[in-house]
Amino acid sequence: MVKIGVFDSGFGGLTVLREIIDKIPQASTEYYADSGRNPYGVRPRETIQLFSRQILDFLGEKGIDIAVIACNTATAASLPDVEPDYPFPIVGVVGAGAKGAAKATKNKRIGVVATEFTVKSGAYAEAIKKLDPEAQVVGQPAMPFVSLVERGITTGDEARAVVRDVLRVFQGSGIDTLVLGCTHFPLLASLIGEVMGPGVTLVDPAEETAKETLSVLRKMFPDEKLGAEYAGAMEHQPIRKYYTSGDPEVFVRFGSVFLGKSIESVEKVTLGE
Repeated sequence: MVKIGVFDSGFGGLTVLREIIDKIPQASTEYYADSGRNPYGVRPRETIQLFSRQILDFLGEKGIDIAVIACNTATAASLPDVEPDYPFPIVGVVGAGAKGAAKATKNKRIGVVATEFTVKSGAYAEAIKKLDPEAQVVGQPAMPFVSLVERGITTGDEARAVVRDVLRVFQGSGIDTLVLGCTHFPLLASLIGEVMGPGVTLVDPAEETAKETLSVLRKMFPDEKLGAEYAGAMEHQPIRKYYTSGDPEVFVRFGSVFLGKSIESVEKVTLGE
């Protein structure tokens, strides 16, 4: 049975895992949430790379066939450097999100909201311009969004006020597409869409990441029936395992919201200490 390893600095990557489960229901999954060491977005690149390697080593020991870095910050900081060192392919959310944005835009003006590190790294701008050199990319750090979601505040006046304040930078920019460049942000998509208006398309990299993961796996296992269209013919039930460096009870409570499904149990695993 195909096995996919997924990791993030916390709960947000579960929005990516949710898409992976929907699009590749045949695959077993191993998910690691580094909640005990988040947020990644304010850490130096070298530290994020160290954490990423530790987690990839851990997931590699679980016998995964492919790894997904379901964290925009970790993807921006680590993917090009760590990818050559592992025997399995690694998919990151930034490249997938860039593809989604390049497809969606009509006027080649694209906004990106993400963590401070992801914006400053220029990873999205670089990835988008590789696909379309004429694209103009405006990045905006949105760490207050992370705080809102971590506190479970995704609707109401407080959240709306924060979203309006952060997105004010895009007024008059002419963007017609906005990338939700942090896996927490899809939980604020309704408010973000309300503030940006119907003329701006929101791009959630989670869906594109799941599509790319499926594409890679189909090339690796051409004889396997992988994909949602084969869900009714599954011979074995996939196994889903969860690990966190933080509080397992908190992970179960908040993680179930991000995943949209009940999480039965989580194992606490601390790495590098």
